[in-house]
Amino acid sequence: MSAFIEKLNAWYENLPMRQRYLVMAGIGIILAAGISLFVLPEKQPINSVVPSMAKQKSVDVLPAMPTGYTTQTMRDPFAPPLGFGKPERPIIPPQTGNQPIPATAIQGRTVSQDTSKETLPLLMGVVSGGNRQMAIINFNNVSRSYHPGQDIGPYKLVKVDTNSVIVQGPGGRRVLALGR
Repeated sequence: MSAFIEKLNAWYENLPMRQRYLVMAGIGIILAAGISLFVLPEKQPINSVVPSMAKQKSVDVLPAMPTGYTTQTMRDPFAPPLGFGKPERPIIPPQTGNQPIPATAIQGRTVSQDTSKETLPLLMGVVSGGNRQMAIINFNNVSRSYHPGQDIGPYKLVKVDTNSVIVQGPGGRRVLALGR
């Protein structure tokens, strides 16, 4: 055995320095592989379940609610406030000696043909951009935008100002103001 080691030592002495480093690195890799295969304990399979050593506590799981949360339903923010539109006192018609007369149609005309009360357009808003202006007008429960000169049913839009419009219609010229 000593002759083998002497031959191995002579062979190693004849190697250039670079090859000596490679031989030493190869021997180191072989030793590390041998140690890991034979000395270290076996690894457990990756999918094996290891029981927990800590005792599990039972916890009541509750959802996290933001601060100020209540179980009551909140009111609709778009709903009118309570009491809106209700008079503070009941409306009582004035007492007169005359009793109301039931409506009857005049011969040859129906009630819907009665033109004593005309329907006026309602100004909802005014839009102006540069030198052009238009009005948003509600007529017969339909809102549309109109420029001066356009017809609104039997009316014609004559002029648009910042807070009002002038219309020409069956009853002559009328001024429609915002909010009226």
